[in-house]
Amino acid sequence: MKTSGISPIFTRQVEGVFISATLDTRHKRDELLPVSVRVIYQRKTWYYRTGIRLTPEGYERVVQAKGVRGEFSAIKSQVEKVFDKVVNEVITLHEQSLFSLEALRSILSKRGTSNNVTLLDYWLSYAQTKKTTQTKNQFSSAASSFYKSLGCEVRRIEEGGSKSRRTTITGRKTSITPKDVTVDMIQSWILYMERKGNSLATQSFYLRAFRGVLRELHRNRLIRSVPKFKIPEGERRQHDFLVVADIIKVRDYEGPQKEWADWWLILYMCNGSNLRDLATLTYDKHYFLDDELSYVREKTRHKKPVRVCIPVIPELAAMLKKYGTEPTMGGRVFPQILLDAHTEAAITNRVHDFNKAIRAGMIEVCRDLNIRPASPSTSRNSYITTLTWHMVSDAFIDGMVGHSNGKNILRGYQGMASPRKRKEINGKLFIDPESY
Repeated sequence: MKTSGISPIFTRQVEGVFISATLDTRHKRDELLPVSVRVIYQRKTWYYRTGIRLTPEGYERVVQAKGVRGEFSAIKSQVEKVFDKVVNEVITLHEQSLFSLEALRSILSKRGTSNNVTLLDYWLSYAQTKKTTQTKNQFSSAASSFYKSLGCEVRRIEEGGSKSRRTTITGRKTSITPKDVTVDMIQSWILYMERKGNSLATQSFYLRAFRGVLRELHRNRLIRSVPKFKIPEGERRQHDFLVVADIIKVRDYEGPQKEWADWWLILYMCNGSNLRDLATLTYDKHYFLDDELSYVREKTRHKKPVRVCIPVIPELAAMLKKYGTEPTMGGRVFPQILLDAHTEAAITNRVHDFNKAIRAGMIEVCRDLNIRPASPSTSRNSYITTLTWHMVSDAFIDGMVGHSNGKNILRGYQGMASPRKRKEINGKLFIDPESY
């Protein structure tokens, strides 16, 4: 049975009882809606929650999912387990001539959904509700770390090269339910991360992700309360930068890792941009009219879009000539980053591999030059630090790196710097502020 234009995931009719797994839109509080098993009998309706919440878009992906692989197949399988349980209870009650909605509700309420949902299944299905592949992968990485701490085996499998990757977690502890989680279990995980050498920033993110899962479980009444645990504050990145004197050494480097030194410099000269943004960077009207590259940050695309303008200073122009394509309206600036990757998962994997190559190359570059280690993320901090040491205003720097105005009302009234002014200030990127 189909209502309100929503296609059910599964349907079944048993002796005049209509059963369907569908999106429950009765009490919409936010964009995440519960997936429930709806039971209709003698014009009366009862909903039994599966413990899964999805966006309408995510729900449609689950409806269309086929096979056992893919982002939404695992969620569909989890819904099917709960759906089959309801169907089996309906059949049993009818065989005993005891069926009524009240009897069904009583039996299922006693047994509880959480008895059929493992923590791992719920965690991974919750990860799939996130909008970006990067965030989904981060939640999945947190799950991998947690289950490793419990003694489970985690394997990363590549299918079709680096275009498709999936992670499998196996072991006895994968069967634990949300109610099995204890504070001691979480503390053991924290000690495990410390022994593994995970940074405070990594520990902080993993624990915040887990707390988000636990809060969603509590919200769906699958656990009585959220265990309390302390989340460490991640380290500040105030020391993760290169001074201009060392950046000049990277610019002048001529060793075997020259290509990756150049790519680090490209990130630096592109206002410390994220490689994910440069991967899809195109030549647009800003390039042909103002001699600037321009893009909307991927990080802000789904919230409040923020545009970044990158002046093509002479040093960057040389890199564009060396690594960029011939400028054409709408043409990709650096197609070698993504190659033929088109899906969100393939793009994420390709960017990850390219970042990894830059990181590995810069390890050797910095060692050869005897300077502080630098990774792709160091380029952003170096850009901000260089302009700060040149006494450039915070408002200007915020605009150049694409920081949102947030609640800063004054910024909302300040006019943007002109392309000429932007090029003048970015022209200071290879001038040592400590030399004068």
